[in-house]
Amino acid sequence: KNRLFNTRGRFELGLNLGFSVLNQLTEHYTGNLNISFNFVETFAVELLGGGSYTRHTSLANQVADNFNKSNVMSSDDLSNLWEMVANATLGVRWQFLYGKIGGLLQDVLLGNPIHFQFYVAVGGGAGFFKRDSIVICNQTSTGRVGGECLAFLNETKASPIVTLALGWR
Repeated sequence: KNRLFNTRGRFELGLNLGFSVLNQLTEHYTGNLNISFNFVETFAVELLGGGSYTRHTSLANQVADNFNKSNVMSSDDLSNLWEMVANATLGVRWQFLYGKIGGLLQDVLLGNPIHFQFYVAVGGGAGFFKRDSIVICNQTSTGRVGGECLAFLNETKASPIVTLALGWR
């Protein structure tokens, strides 16, 4: 009731920014561009694509330094070193609650109420991942075991991903 504007039958462009909260061995900072189409006021289809800036955490770097200074000849690599570089997803969004904040805040903001929508979104797609080993060395500075590692093992892969979101705008 009394919406600021009607979203039914309209396209939207958006920018989503994110970061990882629990950084163990890798940390991620992401950006996605999205285009959405609202079929009705409460349901939309979204297409998202974007990329990430990723890196190893200080813990992963410390493990790599300690391992390379040790006399251990070989070891299994650590899991959870995969970093998402790019992604593309398709999903649906349910905007289940629309509201306005007025009253005292409205007076403070010169008579302009704050409009908001709570939403839930779910989707799926594909991500492109890379992994830089912290213990498997392909090339050392001295050409023998025990030298400083110049090139760690690098791997890449594409993999399916699922997205879930709860938020407000």
